[in-house]
Amino acid sequence: MSYLDLIYRLYLTCVTLSGTISPMMDEPGSTRHAVDTNRQRLLRILREHGPMHRAELARRAGLSRTTVSTAMEVLISEGLVTNLDGRGMTGEERPVGRPGRLLGIQPGTGSAIGVAFSYHEVRVILSDLAQGPLIELVTPLPQEQAPGDDLDIAANMIQQAIESSGISPEGVLGVGLGVPGPLDCTRGMAGSSSEKTWSGSMPADELAHRVGFPTLLDNTARLSLLAEARWGAGAGKKDVVFVKLSSGVGGGFLVDGRLLRGDLGAGGEIGHVVVEPGGQLCRCGGRGCLEAYASVPAVIAQLRPLLGPDIGLSEALLALAKGNPSVTRLFSDVGQLVGRAVANAVNLFNPQLVVIGGELAEAGPTLLQSIEQATKRESLPLLSAALSVRQAALGPRSAALGGIALVLREEDRLVRPGPRRSSKPVRRLYHNSVSHVTATK
Repeated sequence: MSYLDLIYRLYLTCVTLSGTISPMMDEPGSTRHAVDTNRQRLLRILREHGPMHRAELARRAGLSRTTVSTAMEVLISEGLVTNLDGRGMTGEERPVGRPGRLLGIQPGTGSAIGVAFSYHEVRVILSDLAQGPLIELVTPLPQEQAPGDDLDIAANMIQQAIESSGISPEGVLGVGLGVPGPLDCTRGMAGSSSEKTWSGSMPADELAHRVGFPTLLDNTARLSLLAEARWGAGAGKKDVVFVKLSSGVGGGFLVDGRLLRGDLGAGGEIGHVVVEPGGQLCRCGGRGCLEAYASVPAVIAQLRPLLGPDIGLSEALLALAKGNPSVTRLFSDVGQLVGRAVANAVNLFNPQLVVIGGELAEAGPTLLQSIEQATKRESLPLLSAALSVRQAALGPRSAALGGIALVLREEDRLVRPGPRRSSKPVRRLYHNSVSHVTATK
């Protein structure tokens, strides 16, 4: 510390002793800064994990129960936190304990928005931080449309959701945005995707400019994992492998409660694990990737010689439900290949649970049992003995709900928008379905 710095700090101390509040009190390390930091930490825990008792708050925050109780009294007096009954944000049962001891975010004090693109539609869910989802919108997207036009539609849907819900735009904490395919999350840049080319675009920055809200970006597979781990099949689990079998094959890994992204933020691409060396050509340029066998287009291509050239997934699932032996064998074979890839993840990360999502997961037990059988056969018995494989619970809403979960857990990464750009109005030829939602069932 220089001599001038020492003189300045002594001056601030004298001002404080004379009765004037010193600016030093707001500096890192000061009492006021510590109190504010504790309150922010506790609010973030309640936003991310939902209502809980003071003892659980203290454990998660690493603070004493006295410190938590003091902070909670202030947050309650400020109208940010409230005492609740025994139910959480989405209606799930919570430990009751003593009456009036379950604490949660005050309804109406904030909201978050999840936006998820698939190759054929965009879904927007607006959620109150305390009450859960309020509005859900879905709009189909033409395949030939450019990503910029898709983002214009999403921006208008966000505006429509806010107007329909009656919430204040000032209370929107942020937007969690999901796009399919690999991402460079360090730069917010999309990589290549199998059908619509987001490659080279900056979706979070573009959407933030359109709507004026800070925005986070991740791919739809990892967002689905976050939603399933918070509200769905993986609720309460800290170590989860998620596999999405859709137009492509994606994945995500939750390790000790943390989302595993890797150096560029592009980790989890289980669809490009080689399951058949020298096998089918994949869109990535490799051969034998899981995606070349277990994506919806790959499965349909294998079924066309059996069921006809015009079949889709719904016809394939109907044939499976009717017990068609060839279709049953194909889905079982696909499950074996998925299980082979999952077994590698089990050996590496030792998860508690494997969750299978995406449209292909609708094949149900035929697929899931085959995946579990292959996973346990090709992984270490010690690691797979207690492992279970479950179908995802949240369906097509999972990625948009995961966008909300992303905002709640990683708001410090939010991309702050620059000057707002006006977006084009939604063209009437695209049907917009609207629903008011009260629970993430």
